[in-house]
Amino acid sequence: MNPDSKSSEELACLTSRMLDGDLSPGEMGRLAELLQASPDAHREFVQMSELHSMLEAEPDVQAALSRDHLPHNVVSLAGGKSVSADSLPAVPTGNVPTGNANRPRWWIGAGIAAALAIGAFALLKQDKPGTSDETAAALAEAKPAQSIEVAPPPLEAEEEKPEKQYERAILATLGSGSQTRPPTNFTSEPSAEGEKISYNRDIRPILSDNCFSCHGPDEHGRKADLRLDIREGAVAGDPIAVVAGSPEESELVARILTADADDLMPPPESHKKLTPAQIDLLTRWVTEGAEYEEHWAFLPIANAEPEDWKGSAIDFFVDEKLQKMGLSRAEEASRRTIIRRATLDLTGLPPTPQEIEAFVSNDSPDVYEKLIDELLARPTFGEHRARYWLDAARYGDTHGLHLDNYREMWPYRDWVINA
Repeated sequence: MNPDSKSSEELACLTSRMLDGDLSPGEMGRLAELLQASPDAHREFVQMSELHSMLEAEPDVQAALSRDHLPHNVVSLAGGKSVSADSLPAVPTGNVPTGNANRPRWWIGAGIAAALAIGAFALLKQDKPGTSDETAAALAEAKPAQSIEVAPPPLEAEEEKPEKQYERAILATLGSGSQTRPPTNFTSEPSAEGEKISYNRDIRPILSDNCFSCHGPDEHGRKADLRLDIREGAVAGDPIAVVAGSPEESELVARILTADADDLMPPPESHKKLTPAQIDLLTRWVTEGAEYEEHWAFLPIANAEPEDWKGSAIDFFVDEKLQKMGLSRAEEASRRTIIRRATLDLTGLPPTPQEIEAFVSNDSPDVYEKLIDELLARPTFGEHRARYWLDAARYGDTHGLHLDNYREMWPYRDWVINA
């Protein structure tokens, strides 16, 4: 028989109550009767068990999803606390893909409950020797995990690696319609020891990713009347955020070093945390005088090419950097390696065998320059390099999070490629 809607609802209700631990022995017996009623009930039971096993196989994802906003089709299990199927919220039809709209709300809760039901039925069978062979076969076929307890999420987000925080932030906002962007920059390459710190290279990326959302140019989102993106704002106020040459007097340094969660910056609820290397850079920057720089796009270009240098001027700067780091050059690459590197870097595609042979057999002194010019003229160069700009602009052919319907954006994409 096909279990009617009343039987299905009863099955869902009993299994959900079992999750909450308030199922009486009599009700447990009724749950066993439902499973013994027909092969279809048995099959439904097995499917729910398999679904539970699939969900339990990813406890980290369950914990991450349970921490904040949840997708409509995931049951919260944070700290081992389950959600009754009857208490699941209605699915908002306007903000989810239509393919999920027809899923029964009780199914997820019932699937997660199945493993507990199996253990209960096994105990019931021991008390009732007359349990049918069909029930025993159902229990054997389901083969669920022995426990549905899920470890609670970490209590302190700061103990997680930044990449894990990023993953958790992404998972926590799935299905919620949130437009808040999680942190996108976790590390900043420190300057070599003894090298003067540059605001544009070393400091601006740290402040932009961790501080400017609350202490930047947006006056409507600015907090504590503090602005760190310009020197005038950083050295004003009481207490003074940045005291040039005196990190011990700078409130900025005090806030990034404090162990008090109420004073720590960035605040813990932002899910952002400075690395030790970033803290060291900020402290050194203040110690060296906290010099600000205009955006690099507005700075004059200085001709730093060496006057007496044989070979490429780029090699001069590479050698200078290597010398500071105590390193030496690798051996010069073969022509086959050079054309592969250049073609992959500029077009994202490997060279053809014919192109490799032509480059290797060409004895012209400017063969490399001609190769670069030819690669820059290819349409694939525009397509490859445009991806970075389009990613930064968050380009998409569809709207994305909501109905994900089509929009006419391709002219902008083609314009960027052609540019």
